[in-house]
Amino acid sequence: MVLIAAERYCRSRKPSIASASLGFCKRRLSTTSAVPNRRSTRKKRRRVSRSEESDASAPPARRLARSGERGTASGTRDAICAAARALLASGGAARVTMRSIAKRVGITPMAIYRHFRTRDDLLDALAADGFVQLESYLRRSRAESTAERRIIALLDRFLDFALDHPRRFGVMFLLPVRRLNRFPEDFRKEKSATFKLMADEVAECMRSRVFSRVDVLETTLSIWASAIGLVSLHHAGRFRGRNAVFRPIYRRALKRIVEGFRS
Repeated sequence: MVLIAAERYCRSRKPSIASASLGFCKRRLSTTSAVPNRRSTRKKRRRVSRSEESDASAPPARRLARSGERGTASGTRDAICAAARALLASGGAARVTMRSIAKRVGITPMAIYRHFRTRDDLLDALAADGFVQLESYLRRSRAESTAERRIIALLDRFLDFALDHPRRFGVMFLLPVRRLNRFPEDFRKEKSATFKLMADEVAECMRSRVFSRVDVLETTLSIWASAIGLVSLHHAGRFRGRNAVFRPIYRRALKRIVEGFRS
């Protein structure tokens, strides 16, 4: 617009003056357009510095979300699993959702899918983690003097775990888990550490002729299935009273089952 006005003004003057004036106007306009607006540049710098300051002062979880997971992949995965365990313990498997986990960790729900393809994969990971914890409980039974007593002790430690972590027990044994071991192939290959602890004691009872010599894996499965079934009924409210009432019923029932394998 300025250039058009300058051309109109110059045409009303003498040709020599018009040419000189028009050239001056064009040079002036090209020079001013090349110079940046200092006021807008200063505003941009202020906005950038303020965002950096707010990001530095934000909580770690919020900084993780803003930065697009700048932390290590393993660290983020561990944080996701920790949040899932906390949600499971506080409200059961129904509370373990991608949105609730993301809120706890400080990332977007879509970021979780970089580590777990589906919610079922995440629940599978919780179940596998539960079996690691169960193994630590079961290893406390190794002090007993005979194999049969160690079997009873294993069943007692299993009950301790199931009562201490009822919702984790539910994920491990009451939900369909796709990636855990399957009977009998995986157990024959000793892929399950918890199953193997019991199978070793059953095999020892058979070698020492305390138990009749039958299939070790099926005998072990019968013992474990009885324990899991009783605990599942208890968690479902099928027994009157609290844990203290259920524990002696559980022990008597499983002792009869174990004694039934004697030769």
